[in-house]
Amino acid sequence: MTLFPIVQRELLVASRRPGAFRARLVAAALAVAVGGISLWYQGEWTGATGIGRDLFHTLAFVGYLFCLAAGPLFTADVLSEERRDGSLGLLFLTDLRSYDIVGGKLVAASVTALFSLMAALPVLAIPILLGGVRLVEFGAVALVLGNALFFSLAVGMCVSAASTQARSAFALAVFILLLFSGVGPWLRS
Repeated sequence: MTLFPIVQRELLVASRRPGAFRARLVAAALAVAVGGISLWYQGEWTGATGIGRDLFHTLAFVGYLFCLAAGPLFTADVLSEERRDGSLGLLFLTDLRSYDIVGGKLVAASVTALFSLMAALPVLAIPILLGGVRLVEFGAVALVLGNALFFSLAVGMCVSAASTQARSAFALAVFILLLFSGVGPWLRS
């Protein structure tokens, strides 16, 4: 018997979806487009190190917004959809534990977002070649983006467990993420 059977099954299903490849392609193309537009506007005004630093900050900000948007988009309706369909109770009738079910649903919903983030990270590394950004800063931002993605997906799963309707789950997830990412840092300063 495998350790996490639902995770394994959900990963196999998610990896075979045709939308997973398109999502990675769109994420990488969007990162290249944002980087190109940023270079277009910033290329005439500053030196190479300033261009690299500004491009890095722009791409990191867009990546952070993607990571925050991934939770409500991908996981806000995962468990509540199972509950509405009546199949969540059937999963609990098997010999699976609750962490198997929730972990499987989280992994299946987050695999597209994680691979999209990983597709955009090489574009985020281009400012290292331009100068103004060290490898340590790139690594720190990559970890922050991964952490923001996990937090956003976890908030989406928690809201999905507490909600029954898709719209209310999405709205509550967006509200909680805005509360933690926007209002909290603003109150601190």
